[in-house]
Amino acid sequence: MDSLLKSVIMKIFVLFVAMVCFFKTGYGQYIDGDVFVEADEIPGLVKQLKNNLSDEQRAVVLLRIGLGYLYKNGEMQADLDSAMHYAEAAKALGTQINHARFINEGLLLTSMVYLERKDMAAAKRMLGVVNDSSRLKLLMYTSIMYVNTPASAPGDHSLLDSGGNYAEAAVKLALKLKLKEKTAIQRLEHVAINYSMRHERRLAEKYYLLAQQYGAGGNYPSKARTFGNLSRVYSDAGNFYKALSYGIAGEKALGNSSDVEDLSLIYTTLTSLYTTQEKYEQALLYGGKILADPAKYRYYVFIYAIANGYCNNLRKLHRTKEILPFLQQFKAACPLQEHFDRIFYCLALGNAYKDQGQFGLAESNFLESIKYCDSASYSPAVPYYNLGSLYQQFNDHTKALAAFKIAAQGLTNEVMKASNLSDIAQSAAALGDYTAAYQYLMKSKGISDSIFVVNKEKVIQELEVEYQTKKKEAALQAARDQASVRKKVTVIIIALLGVIIGLLVWLFWSKLKSNKVITGKNVQLQQLVKDKSWLLKEMHHRVKNNLHTIMNLLEFQSAYLHDDALDAIRNSQSRIFSMSLIHQKLYQTDDDVKTIDMAVYIPELVSYLKECFGMHRNCHIDMDLEHSIIFYVEEAVPLGLIINEAVTNSMKYAFTADKPGVITISMKSSGVDTYELILADNGRGLGADFDLDKVTSLGFQLIKGLSEQLGAQLKLVNENGLKMVLTGISVYRTSKVKTMERELREQIQAASYEL
Repeated sequence: MDSLLKSVIMKIFVLFVAMVCFFKTGYGQYIDGDVFVEADEIPGLVKQLKNNLSDEQRAVVLLRIGLGYLYKNGEMQADLDSAMHYAEAAKALGTQINHARFINEGLLLTSMVYLERKDMAAAKRMLGVVNDSSRLKLLMYTSIMYVNTPASAPGDHSLLDSGGNYAEAAVKLALKLKLKEKTAIQRLEHVAINYSMRHERRLAEKYYLLAQQYGAGGNYPSKARTFGNLSRVYSDAGNFYKALSYGIAGEKALGNSSDVEDLSLIYTTLTSLYTTQEKYEQALLYGGKILADPAKYRYYVFIYAIANGYCNNLRKLHRTKEILPFLQQFKAACPLQEHFDRIFYCLALGNAYKDQGQFGLAESNFLESIKYCDSASYSPAVPYYNLGSLYQQFNDHTKALAAFKIAAQGLTNEVMKASNLSDIAQSAAALGDYTAAYQYLMKSKGISDSIFVVNKEKVIQELEVEYQTKKKEAALQAARDQASVRKKVTVIIIALLGVIIGLLVWLFWSKLKSNKVITGKNVQLQQLVKDKSWLLKEMHHRVKNNLHTIMNLLEFQSAYLHDDALDAIRNSQSRIFSMSLIHQKLYQTDDDVKTIDMAVYIPELVSYLKECFGMHRNCHIDMDLEHSIIFYVEEAVPLGLIINEAVTNSMKYAFTADKPGVITISMKSSGVDTYELILADNGRGLGADFDLDKVTSLGFQLIKGLSEQLGAQLKLVNENGLKMVLTGISVYRTSKVKTMERELREQIQAASYEL
């Protein structure tokens, strides 16, 4: 499926995190590059102490024994006591022979024991005792201990904050001493990873960028690595716009000297992002870069998982005929080596046969993939999901439902969860369990909306159509039953013309039944009205989200523009916001989703414009609005655009820096269902030769055209500034025009039938 690639990439990311945090128990203090002593080495080292050793040799052995007890798995108190004993012995011997190295390493080992005992105060005191090189190691050890200590309460990251501070102090000292710079910077990345795992994206971003800042003078970390990691952080949060920005920046940072790890990170990240955003051509491009040289990349990625994702993208582009040849060629170029290769190869092969309608081959490959998952101790959720899709395609909904429910227990990716729940709903509906289908569908929709991912609309529509079809069939059956009953009653009435009482009883019963039917129809109509209102709110919600996406794209573009082009972008943003705000009001209201209260809308629009254009100058806006001004959306949109253009023009051009500015907005009733809008400022006004009919600026052309659309009369007056008056604004004009158009079409259609 489409999101499998993203899931696999996140698995790799989690695996990396697990490796970073591997030494959380007995090995919590170990840093790559230091001396590491296995527990089974301790007896042999103790025997060496009985030999005739020099003082320096004895000190080395004492330290190694102490490290062995410290690194011993389990953190037993007796082991820590032994580690402390040998640390003290090494320190005493170093003092005896006046050897600074052994004194400091003994003190450092003592500090590490304090850390393992969670005696943070004692460990901190040691920072002022040891020399610089030992202090550097102690800072890194302390950072690891704070980072790996679980939080005392959900949402509390004070220990992680302390770990970040110690990591940054370690980096500064490492750069000063020119020792272990890369290891110290990796401590910052370790902090960033843990913030990301706790969903603190901004703090994760802070520490990734700190690592980049401190490593700018060296080879680690590369910009590509930093941007790639940040892209994954925001992709995991569902912020695909920011994730893609960092992903593109990471690609730009790649060069001829970039290592395979950086290339793998950027290419897999961009492949995942483009797949998630349904830009399958771009996803094929970046996935193809990896698959073109599998020997180069296979030890940095799950190469057959990338190949499976590549096949899924081909499928989305309706290029299914290319999949089997591709898999055969790729297998020849990159032979299967491990269980993970076979898991994803069988998965891709199963989907290819599924596309061709070959049920047996598809099922056997999906089952083979599940078998390899068990062998590799890997979650079989994705193969089970694909197996369920196969059964669903061949209308075996009982097996499909069972497979989907097994998949639901292991899926971690939110997009895949939503998709799986949607398919469960479809199979439940096919089996006649509409209550469960509705519940699963709502769960699916809730997950999709929470990460701004569009759910499987086709499945929803099919369920809705099937549900409505079932209702219609039931209604038709009821109508047929009713007709049958009436026919029998009619026969009885004709046969018993003289039986007046029987006729009256039948008439009474028929009327009562009709009343029940009418009551039922009314209930159905009320439910349909509620459903329509919900769907309209959902539509306005999605329109608002799309408009905000456009605004974000314009904001991103504005970073590269200046002067007139930048002004045009900002003007477009304010116009889009005026429309977006209307749709936001429409889906947030609990009442009618077709009307807007302009008395609430106008102040919010003006507040946005003030923030957008920076009201740092001496400028004030007065508003005189009636308490409740209810407009249909057809009139509210052009009216909001007119106010946006007028207020924007006044803010930008009406006032000078040395003169206080006042903008006045007034909207009041001028008759039955009609209003008058006045927009005025005390600025410099228009030129004496200004002619509205000949004006070429986009703003005034919009105001003029939108006024005509509203059927309002526009008047511009230079009166202590500029005064714009719109009169005759009708609340129902557009709806009346639509009604007239509909009636006219009906009349024309009726006339054509008569002819």
